[in-house]
Amino acid sequence: MPAGYISSTSSRDMVPWSRALELLERAPGYWLGTTDPDGRPHLVQQWGAWVHEQLFFEGSPDTRWARNLARDPRAVISVERGSEIVIVYGTVTLGARAERNVLEEVSRAYAKKYGRVHKYKPTAEEIEKRGINALVPSKALSWDVKTFGKSPTRFYFDTARAS
Repeated sequence: MPAGYISSTSSRDMVPWSRALELLERAPGYWLGTTDPDGRPHLVQQWGAWVHEQLFFEGSPDTRWARNLARDPRAVISVERGSEIVIVYGTVTLGARAERNVLEEVSRAYAKKYGRVHKYKPTAEEIEKRGINALVPSKALSWDVKTFGKSPTRFYFDTARAS
């Protein structure tokens, strides 16, 4: 961190992974950042479900973000709730294969988040048929703006696991 950003040497006020995880699981949407062929950033809001330490999300392979990810699978997502922020860096697998129990969890998460208001409740079978994308995290950052000088926290993930 740049000089002056951190005012504490204690880990006491750092964001625990349990809180970052809660923000990721409950987020109504995720900002997804990819890179255009000419190097320009591309940012889009995406529905999704954080399940088994991965972000699962759907979408047409013809979208700009999907074309970007097909060319360069590196991506970043961000969620925010009030003054709390989580940013996750990782690699996306388009058309990821997921176990049935994972697809069922994604289905339940979608129904909980998007079913009542948006009437979007895909079954595990529908998700599997349409295809699902998975962001496997390599690093996450989290902080609370209210306690920024004390709360910035970095998390690293085992990126050897398959999506």
